[in-house]
Amino acid sequence: MRVPIVESASHEVVKCPCGCNREFGILTGNVNFDEGPSVPFVVGRLRCESGGPNMWIALRMDPLSDDPRACWITMHLWDDGENIVTTIIDGEDSPLADSGHIGERLLSRELVVSQPGAREFAIAARLRIVENVSALKDFFHEEKGA
Repeated sequence: MRVPIVESASHEVVKCPCGCNREFGILTGNVNFDEGPSVPFVVGRLRCESGGPNMWIALRMDPLSDDPRACWITMHLWDDGENIVTTIIDGEDSPLADSGHIGERLLSRELVVSQPGAREFAIAARLRIVENVSALKDFFHEEKGA
C-alpha cells in the first residue's frame, strides 16, 4: 500500500474572500491511491467571523474527452453544527480559483456530477486528504479563533 498523502512544502496565506481581511492558509500536495498516479490537490482553510470554519479542496483530474486540458474538481466543506457538509461547487466560485495554484480547466458542478465516477472520485479523495493531513484532521473541531 502506498503512503496516502505526500504533502509539498507549499503552505501560504491569502486574504479571506469576504473582505474581512482575515488570512487563510493554502496547502498543496498529492493524494495517493493504491492504484494509479498520485492526484495533486490544493486546500484552503478559513475561520471567518462571518461564516465559521470553511474548507475548499481542489483536485486535479485527467482531461475529459472534449478538451485536452487537465481538469480541477472543487469542493466546499463546512460544519452545519451536526455534520461536515461537502458539496461539489463550480470551480470559479472558490477562493482557490485565483490562488495561482489551480488552472487549466475549472469544472462546473453540473459537469462533474454528469461524469461517471467523478463524484465518487472526489469524495474518496476528500476523505483521504482530510483524514491524513495533520493540519486538516481536526480543523472543524478546533475552537473558533484558535
